[in-house]
Amino acid sequence: EMMATAKGKRLCLICGSPTNYAHYGIDSCKACAEFFKRTRTTNKNYACRQGTRKCTISKSERFICRRCRFEKCKALGMSLDDPRKKKDLEKTTSSPQEEPAPSTSADPPSPPLNESILSRITREHTKSLERRRFVEMSIRATSLQEHVRVDHEGEDLLLCTWSFLMDCVKMYAGDYFTIAGACFPEFNALTLHEKRLLLQSCATRIYILETHALTAKIFRSGEGPLYMLTLTTCFDRDNVKFFIQDSNASERHNDIVRSVTYYVEQLMKIVWPMLRQIDLTDTEFHALFGLVVWQIGTVKIIAFFICVERREIRNEIFADLRRYYRDELKLEDFSVRMGNLMSLEHAIQEATSLMGEEMQTFNLLDMLHADASFLNVILQVKI
Repeated sequence: EMMATAKGKRLCLICGSPTNYAHYGIDSCKACAEFFKRTRTTNKNYACRQGTRKCTISKSERFICRRCRFEKCKALGMSLDDPRKKKDLEKTTSSPQEEPAPSTSADPPSPPLNESILSRITREHTKSLERRRFVEMSIRATSLQEHVRVDHEGEDLLLCTWSFLMDCVKMYAGDYFTIAGACFPEFNALTLHEKRLLLQSCATRIYILETHALTAKIFRSGEGPLYMLTLTTCFDRDNVKFFIQDSNASERHNDIVRSVTYYVEQLMKIVWPMLRQIDLTDTEFHALFGLVVWQIGTVKIIAFFICVERREIRNEIFADLRRYYRDELKLEDFSVRMGNLMSLEHAIQEATSLMGEEMQTFNLLDMLHADASFLNVILQVKI
């Protein structure tokens, strides 16, 4: 399925993106390899955009033709059958004078051929949680000035502070790059600028999904005083003063307490009713994770062919989710459950807008300061 190649600058023979691996028998990036596999296994039949079957296939093209892309894959020898028997192409396909795109690093090996998209998201998100939890536990000793334990069914939980939350969010943002590349080969084909745009679009949604789902899993309610803010710390609505004790709080202390309390309660009112109604399974959570990453219509400055890929990824997630409902949950009619999942996705987007308003309010209350630039660049919070 995949052949490791020798070190050196190499280019995908399909679109020209840098790669250090061969996939399905030829030098190719993960995005093109996944496109070929998806097209071959689903027997999709695309029409040529120009009708000539001579379209240029390049990473720089805004309107990439899927028919000509697939035909080029076949013409260059891509095969799902036994790529190891294919002739190893010469390394001269990459000119030593050419500079690789600044956004693309060496591609990791492709996922197993028969692995579904939801299985891949589940595996990689689980790894991401393990990485982040390990780092988070290591910085609790230095970032949290006071350790106040939360006694809840043997969970190793501490109360969170503003500065610790900011330290964790910054660490999460970096790991979102890693998990996006591991879950979605199409992400690796983006330029650095496009990757940042996508991260800005989805980072807050991912955070809201993860923290609300974790709150439901640990406390089984969104109506109590405790709400998860990170993987190992929580917010106590009855002890807001502890949360803001190490923030850059001004003399407007009471205003800050009221604002924090208000926004946490509003966020829970938006998301919690849908979470309670659905009672997410792990598979549904990971399907929703993929959907909020590739939510359509949220990134405006992005190449057209990436928008096409986003639609295909979402369609692939929906198809795998329908299979899960039919084959594993044994549901004959899952339209209501699917509809509720979409309502939850929209609720998360609404909560994302509210969180942007929340950060602007905190900025007016002098809580952000050193964190303002990060929130503005990474989370698209206009402050």
